[in-house]
Amino acid sequence: KGRIHYALVKVKNSKVYPILKDSGAIASLADADGYIKIPKNVEILEEGSKVKVSPFLPYEC
Repeated sequence: KGRIHYALVKVKNSKVYPILKDSGAIASLADADGYIKIPKNVEILEEGSKVKVSPFLPYEC
């Protein structure tokens, strides 16, 4: 039950922020530094949750 979801994110000062634009908007992809994988049955990621970012390009935090 449940599905895996992927969310576009921005990384700034070692913190990860969701990209809250329409997922179909090309601007969302242009603004994103990478994405996170949200496991099955997880509906909400609380602020401060640890996540693994898959970056589009190498970066340093």
